[in-house]
Amino acid sequence: MKEYIDSINTQYGRGDLINRIYGSLEKAGKDLNNLTREDIAAFEEFHIGGRDETRNLAKLGELQEGKHVLDIGCGIGGPARTLAHEFGCRVTGIDLTEEYCSVAAKLSEKVGLNHQAEFQVGNAFDLSFDDASFDIAWMQHVGMNIEDKKMLYSEISRVLKPGGKFIFHEILKGNGQQIDYPVFWANVPEINYISNQDEIRGLLDEGGFKESRWEDVTERAANWFRGMMEKMKKDGPPPLGLGVIVGSDVPAKAKNVLACLSDGRLKVAQACYTKG
Repeated sequence: MKEYIDSINTQYGRGDLINRIYGSLEKAGKDLNNLTREDIAAFEEFHIGGRDETRNLAKLGELQEGKHVLDIGCGIGGPARTLAHEFGCRVTGIDLTEEYCSVAAKLSEKVGLNHQAEFQVGNAFDLSFDDASFDIAWMQHVGMNIEDKKMLYSEISRVLKPGGKFIFHEILKGNGQQIDYPVFWANVPEINYISNQDEIRGLLDEGGFKESRWEDVTERAANWFRGMMEKMKKDGPPPLGLGVIVGSDVPAKAKNVLACLSDGRLKVAQACYTKG
């Protein structure tokens, strides 16, 4: 497990991320003492579709005000802040990457949401919460780095209240052909654990979850990447884009993911399940 955790931290951690973020914001003319959610919107939600897809997923899952959400693989807290501010939820975010949790807490404090969104380093295989603690379990682009999804879903079921929802936005294996590297979740094949939709649906069914909604959003995802690449080709890398978090290889990763989405090697789905 330590080797796996180290690999994930190597993939995502940068060591100086908060300083890179603050430096990029200042260079773009943002006031760090009066930071808003819009100031960080371009990079804080580094999954396909950004904030718009977080909103779409929340609506698909019919999120309600006052619900307590466990955001598994919370990154730097962008989705958690959206769920807190726009949907009135209380959010607890966990992530294996220590640096992400630290940055998530600092940015949430900067935009005045630290009382609605909290973050801690955590392992999805061994959640440090009591049984039936949450109304919602939420994941966006996380399962691609998790091999034992049966154990993952078992832990999610344990911490969900009866009738609680598991809502996710996931990149899936498509036609079974080899994908190109690097991609956003893996520079090397050793930490790429994408599964196909039949595998995920089967495991969730075995785990006592009932499917409420399943939507294939592959074409929407591909169009988002096409728009990103066209804009970068025309204007160059944006000063407050994904490069702030991911680094300089955003164009290469975006090109590889788009190619795989376009020829069927990858798919993208959003879904909502209910704990039986």
